[in-house]
Amino acid sequence: MSLWNVEDINKISEKKINKDIIIADVSINTRDLKKNSLFFAIKGERFDGHDFVIDAFKKGAAAAVVEKQKLDLFKDSFFSDKTLFIVNDSLSSLQKLAYLSRRRAKNLKMICVTGSSGKTSVKNWLSKILLNKKVHFTEGNFNNHIGLPLTLAKMKKNSKFCILEVGMNKPNEIQKLTKIAKPNFSIITNVGPAHIGNFKSIKDIAREKSEIFSKDCFAIYPQESDYYNIINETAKKKASETFTYGYSDLSDFQITKIKPLDHLKKIVSFRLINEKVDLELEYYGKHWLDNILIILAVSKLLKINIKEVKKTLLNLKPNEGRGSIHKLIFKSKKITLFDDSYNSNPISLKASLETIKILPTKKMRKICVIGDMLELGKDSDYYHKEVVNLIEESKVNIVFTIGNYSKIIYKNLPKSIESFHFDDLDMLYNKIKDILKDNDFIMIKGSNSMNLNSICNKLKIS
Repeated sequence: MSLWNVEDINKISEKKINKDIIIADVSINTRDLKKNSLFFAIKGERFDGHDFVIDAFKKGAAAAVVEKQKLDLFKDSFFSDKTLFIVNDSLSSLQKLAYLSRRRAKNLKMICVTGSSGKTSVKNWLSKILLNKKVHFTEGNFNNHIGLPLTLAKMKKNSKFCILEVGMNKPNEIQKLTKIAKPNFSIITNVGPAHIGNFKSIKDIAREKSEIFSKDCFAIYPQESDYYNIINETAKKKASETFTYGYSDLSDFQITKIKPLDHLKKIVSFRLINEKVDLELEYYGKHWLDNILIILAVSKLLKINIKEVKKTLLNLKPNEGRGSIHKLIFKSKKITLFDDSYNSNPISLKASLETIKILPTKKMRKICVIGDMLELGKDSDYYHKEVVNLIEESKVNIVFTIGNYSKIIYKNLPKSIESFHFDDLDMLYNKIKDILKDNDFIMIKGSNSMNLNSICNKLKIS
């Protein structure tokens, strides 16, 4: 079945093609290109897609979108029978195709999620709730000016639901992506200082996140956010209806009670406008419950049977590296690994430490491995130093730090907490390996480029 036809692609092309071809997929990367794909040759920071057009055709591409100024690259006889759509700008053309994809899906419910943390988990869990309902969603974390249009361009026109993760690391990005996506449901998980290095203040980040609201959408956002007034003002101006979530009685969707069963299992009571729901859940921290509340809110507004949703929620676990918990045997010792190594920012690190805080202190040692939180700009020192109080409140026994900024944490920890700092991953792993004892609980967290997932993987396979 063809995803796009030639007439569709001619709408974004300078040169009109009169040929019958099947376009079954859209790709920007020859490494995962499928047969009969439309390959967009996009120039990135490190690679230029025009250098891989030959490879794309050899792997079965049906056609390629290339830029007019690069045509000298395609004079070889190899291209004599190949279909090339000529455009002024490949990225702009991909975004135009995404725009067409959104507009041709007439009965689609578009759900867009943004936030300083939690957006990938919310997107993934919502996709599980809607799994049997012709749902299309962002692959991985393709949430930027390239990834989001690519996801939309790959959407089948008979899709009933689409869930897009909307990211940003500089001003005006969300507004542009929202115009393409045209959401029916716009969700903000939270607002924090992630990417603060590219903004004047967190208030500016809140304003940028609020650009996810559009005309005729349902706006869903946190009642207890420090930036509630900014978000609420924009939502009231733009959205057709607004809904808040949180622990406050003022929230439309509320967590009303948490009853402990053990250190991980809780019975959690929710109020969904006027409906009460109780769930027995594995507890991975406040951010975990916030995300579940968002899922319940969207399900309620979509009028999905809550009993059906509950069955799926009970089987949800954090994604690998995003707070996943692993019971391991490491060198004949029973340990618990809290793998939160995928990324880190002040909000998500605080949430992870709050999870550790509720663990019993008599039966286990609490160990934290903390890598740098990146893209915090001039406030990096401040946000890393702020972590020290959270570590003390969480009654952590041992702290390992790695990286330039995390050294600030190490230098400011009290002597009562055993601590070590490293600049080398292998040396860090060797020390962790030597220090681990039976029943230890170890949390590993840092920005993705710190590569702390390599430590997690070694612990998992040993």
